[in-house]
Formats: sequence, structure tokens, C-alpha cells
Amino acid sequence: MREGYGTRAPGAEEAEQVAALVHEAERSQDPTAGARTPAEFRAVWSRLDLARDARVATAPDGTLAGYAQVDEVRPGRLHADGYTRPGHLGTGIGAALIDWSGDRARELAATAPHAGSPATLLHYVMLDGAADRMLRARGYRLVRVHQRMRRPLAGPLPAPRWPEGVTVRPCDGTPRSCAASTPARRRRSPTGTRGWAAPSSGGAPTWSTSGPTPPCGSSPSAPGGSSASPSAT
Repeated sequence: MREGYGTRAPGAEEAEQVAALVHEAERSQDPTAGARTPAEFRAVWSRLDLARDARVATAPDGTLAGYAQVDEVRPGRLHADGYTRPGHLGTGIGAALIDWSGDRARELAATAPHAGSPATLLHYVMLDGAADRMLRARGYRLVRVHQRMRRPLAGPLPAPRWPEGVTVRPCDGTPRSCAASTPARRRRSPTGTRGWAAPSSGGAPTWSTSGPTPPCGSSPSAPGGSSASPSAT
């Protein structure tokens, strides 16, 4: 890191400052990102060993300039989360926090009840950004891309164009209204009461894509967030 910057464990009383830092970092990449609350961080910290599972980066003036945490979400699967405050990019904070998260994940994997089994460390970052490039340089591989669709709500919405044979009718949520407006088949539940089941034509679509791992140094052209995972064994 650049001279004057450093890292340390966060204090439990710093939840408000960390929440503000993370919100600034998220909004700098996604203007629609919702605010993270201090209560959310306190809830997460309550299940972490705060002295070992989280780090804040400090600027020369002592203010918080970065944050990272490593959390074991289930046996063999660890999640790293890291942020650099806008205005402090290019100071080495991101690289330092990524390296710390990898070291901490290895410690957790080695001391967990399932030690010796393969473990995966996941990072979720914006594609084609500095974090994406730093992760690839450290041997991480792209495993999933999440895409988000959005549109402005100012002005009237365009009239929908329905596929041939599809009609739309009002539904106020009552059983009678839903029965009249939703193509469904009637069935009897094991308890003898009647219910409604939509035709089993597949589940709701998810807006995510996955595919072969690209060569190190290349980036998909699709916007969105990526998850990357190296072995933590």
C-alpha cells in the first residue's frame, strides 16, 4: 500500500463508518445500489471473529478508506467481500485486502472441522474493473456472471406486446379472481382441500449466465457482477 495507509481489525463501534464507506463504494459503481445499514454489519459481525475475519484500511489522516471480511457461509464455501472508498483507488488498498482475504480463507479452511477437504473462496465484483483484473492476476477464475436489467421510470411505459395467444386480465388477488384470470389446473391436496396449480412449464427464469472459463486476462463483454473462486486448500 502507499505510504501512510495501513490495515487493522475494525472496532465494534465502527459499524456506522463502515456502512457509510461500503455505501459510497457501491454507489460509485452502481447508482441504484441500496444503502447498507450499520445494523446489517453488526448482525454479520456477531457471527464473525471480528479481530480476525474483518479488516479496515486506514488513510494517512486516520479515516477509513477500505473494508473487507471473510465469512464461511457453509462448510467448504467461503465468501470474501471487499471495498475501497472512492478517492483512495490506486493506493494499493484493493490488492492488500484481496491478499489478506486469501490468507484468512486458508487459515479458516485449515482449522475448520472439515479441514483437508477442498474449499472455495468466492469474490463478487464488477466485471472489467480493477478488482476483476487483480483477481485474475492472482489465479482466480470466473465461474458465474450476474446481469441486471433496468430502465428509467420517467414518462409513460410503452404498451406491452404479448405473444400470439396470450391475453392479460385484471386480478385482485382473491381466489375467485385468480381462478378466472390464471390458466391453471385444479387438483386435490393430500388433506382433501382444493388448491390451484399453474401448469408445470418450468420455473421462473434467472438473469444469470455461465460458461467456459475465459483465458486469464480476458473479460466477458457483458456487464454485471462476477464471482471468482480459487482453491483455498
